[in-house]
Amino acid sequence: MRLGVLLILAVCGVAVWAQNAATWRRPERQRASVAGERRSTTARPTGGRLQQEGAVPQPPVPTPTVSSRLLRMNASNEALLQVAQIGEKRGATTVVRRYARRVTLDHRKVKAMLQEEAERLGINLRSAPQPELRQLESAAPTEFDHLFLQTMAAKDQAFIPELNQSARQPATRSLQLLTHNLVALVRIHLTLAQELLKPGAPV
Repeated sequence: MRLGVLLILAVCGVAVWAQNAATWRRPERQRASVAGERRSTTARPTGGRLQQEGAVPQPPVPTPTVSSRLLRMNASNEALLQVAQIGEKRGATTVVRRYARRVTLDHRKVKAMLQEEAERLGINLRSAPQPELRQLESAAPTEFDHLFLQTMAAKDQAFIPELNQSARQPATRSLQLLTHNLVALVRIHLTLAQELLKPGAPV
């Protein structure tokens, strides 16, 4: 019963997170729209000449701190996504497959948001295969669910302090909001994994 309630809360929590995340770029887009209206009627002197502001704006130049932070977040998110995809395919119980499916969908959304922010800043994101994947892929069916949940919990526990530390560093407003929302999301995933690892759980 407790696990069922947690699953319902997780879905509701993810829905709220997704709604908040959908607005993470809205203020910037509104400012861009206002700026576009102003460009149509104003000009700005540059180097002694009037430069029409209708020119295509250049992307902002990211600082090394922002670039490093975005790359680290993407690497950790990609690691969780890859593990979750294995769980979705190999989970021996329905509850584990459903959990893995939820985590997969959530981290795919995060991946898309990180990619959007990277493109806006002109950063090339990259990912690498995770060493845990080989162990998960070769695990016996009777051992897989427990090993998968342990792997997810360990990665979530490592990711949360990394995100909290990143949140204290300078960043764009959109990246700061995404970091804050991602902490809440990973905590939901971690709580569910820990519940499924407890004795008596349907795993």
